[in-house]
Amino acid sequence: MPQKRRLPPTEPKVHKGFNEFVQAGPSAVLRNPQRIHLSFPDLLRNDRNYKLLLTGHSLGGAAATLSGARLLSMGVSPDQLEIITFGAPAVGNAAFAAHYEPILPLTRIVHSGDKVTGVLQTLAGGYRQFGREILWRPPDMVDDAHELAGYIDSAIKNYYDKRRLAIEAGMPQPVLPGGKYQNHERVYITPLTNNLLSDLSSDFWYMQEALLDEYRQALPDSVIAKDRTNWREAAVAAGCRWAVVSEVGAVKMKEVENTYYIIFTQTVYNITNDSASVAATAVFSTSTSTLTPLGAFIHTFKGMHAQLADQFNKASQGK
Repeated sequence: MPQKRRLPPTEPKVHKGFNEFVQAGPSAVLRNPQRIHLSFPDLLRNDRNYKLLLTGHSLGGAAATLSGARLLSMGVSPDQLEIITFGAPAVGNAAFAAHYEPILPLTRIVHSGDKVTGVLQTLAGGYRQFGREILWRPPDMVDDAHELAGYIDSAIKNYYDKRRLAIEAGMPQPVLPGGKYQNHERVYITPLTNNLLSDLSSDFWYMQEALLDEYRQALPDSVIAKDRTNWREAAVAAGCRWAVVSEVGAVKMKEVENTYYIIFTQTVYNITNDSASVAATAVFSTSTSTLTPLGAFIHTFKGMHAQLADQFNKASQGK
């Protein structure tokens, strides 16, 4: 049996388990409609306009980092790669970090208090993080700073915070790809009503922004109202056939600490010049047992879309 070769600490070395986990990825063969077999490096080297984003949480982040390094070693240009990790452990020693830090475009998102990002340095020694580090504060409702649900919550809030600053600085509202429901008549969207408990109130603005983005994407010709005052008359004046009125609330679970049911109610009204009659109403709820309150609210959107699709399909067939 061959003797295992020991590399000196001045040579780049990586975690054996992480390395074995990603062995097949960068060299995996893809097949296009012409049945030409190409690997990821082939695709990227053949067209310098292609760009690959690698991302992951925890072990997935370690895999993304090592996959990026592997692609560079296979001749892919650093300009074609972007690696963003969330709560990822260190993957290699100081020599590995020194070699790849100048050339690997790596951004590491880290929650303050996330022990996984430093566990190998503490337990095994010799490991070193590298790349651009961005430190986030974990959500208040998350017990473990390493939880994926917490990172997703922070990422969503970070996006909306940055977008708000950009809009305030004069940038236009981003245009989302839309048109999920076909052949519907114009829809009037009222602002989300806040019935949350006081300890969840800081999440309301983000919930409202996420919901409005869903409506903009699904109903691109809709009218987004700024307030709910005289909404029926405003819907008629805007030439709308439908109005969607929504609210969000929460119920705290007595038997489980810091756990809630997030409750989303959506009512679709049929608008005429004289009245607004309820066409459909539905209530959706999701527990925060494995999600943050914002994540639980967004999880209800699947049911919301099903209700809208059902209502508009019925209306279209009844014409």
